[in-house]
Amino acid sequence: MLIDNTLNPSDEKVYEFLDKVFTEMATLFPCPYIHVGGDECYKGFWTKDSACVALMRKMNMSKPEELQAYFMKRVETILKSKGQKVDWMG
Repeated sequence: MLIDNTLNPSDEKVYEFLDKVFTEMATLFPCPYIHVGGDECYKGFWTKDSACVALMRKMNMSKPEELQAYFMKRVETILKSKGQKVDWMG
């Protein structure tokens, strides 16, 4: 089965995984900023996935871009907990 998305913003395990990855990165690269990218991500999966659709409804979101903003805010919170900031510009 082909899945056209690797990170599902409705899955809490994704955030647990990212927390572990960013913990390692913060140790290896103790710079104040981490570039995360993501603005170009494909959102088609999210509009078809029942858990993503349910999260969007729960959060009163009407567009996948709003779900992306939610995801990026969660990533930013994880990075802040490591003493780092998101570099949005790269």
